[in-house]
Amino acid sequence: DASRQPRMPWQDMHLRIEGPAVSDLLRNFVLRWNSQKNRHRSGAPALPFPPVPEAYPSKGTCDIQVLRSAPLTMLKKEHALLPEGDAPIEAQHDIYRTMCHLSEKAKHYVYIEQQFFVSDFGEEVTGDQFDPSVTIQKSAGMGPKATRAFPGDSKAKVENVVSKRLIHRIGRAIMTKTLFHAYIVLPVHPEGGGLDNPAIVTQVHFTQQTIVFGKQSLLNGIKAYLKLGRLYEADLITQSVCAGVMEKTVEDIQKLVEQVQFKDTPAATDEECFEYVTLLTLR
Repeated sequence: DASRQPRMPWQDMHLRIEGPAVSDLLRNFVLRWNSQKNRHRSGAPALPFPPVPEAYPSKGTCDIQVLRSAPLTMLKKEHALLPEGDAPIEAQHDIYRTMCHLSEKAKHYVYIEQQFFVSDFGEEVTGDQFDPSVTIQKSAGMGPKATRAFPGDSKAKVENVVSKRLIHRIGRAIMTKTLFHAYIVLPVHPEGGGLDNPAIVTQVHFTQQTIVFGKQSLLNGIKAYLKLGRLYEADLITQSVCAGVMEKTVEDIQKLVEQVQFKDTPAATDEECFEYVTLLTLR
């Protein structure tokens, strides 16, 4: 409903970017090429550095931000080619930090379209949904150890908090009765892979846990906020209690709403969550 929520236009969009952002892209390519040329391209010439971003005048009115992720080993190799600057001490995760920031600061909606949506989902919940170990055993004759991590594996902990930042932003809309919506578009199988590939199966499993099944999944977090709003409207909890718990974790909110039992305050449903989030997949 365009009168209630803005939406993406229904056509492909092609953009040409000019200005300082282009210089960032060029410098990134040159740094990566020069830092890896001896390893992968024996005898390949080093590329000259393009001008610094300030050398390019702005071309329009849009702010363009160029982001990337890079491991610490790559950053150190690139830094060795630069004449100055502090040596890197940790991996680069600009994309992750920006996704968290945008989820928190978006005013009306956030649109996420990417290969993966895997975030901290708390405790895994397995059962009726897609079981990756069974799928691999049937399709490829391999067992659970074929993947990097499966349910019950202590190493399977996902640490990023993109989903939780999104839950809190939606929760703020629920509690203040304002309009906000998250659109998430993902492929059915990431990287164009099939379910005979253990790595793809693991990604699908973690995505399902992140969005739906995990104890602190996206939908379960939204349901906790919906229940919190009902408890507040029924005068079963005070405004100060609401404000205090909203500053804490999704798990804290879930514990609070579970403690307050009231027959006229039913649990939230998946359908109610879709007032705030739209989940789409592409084949």
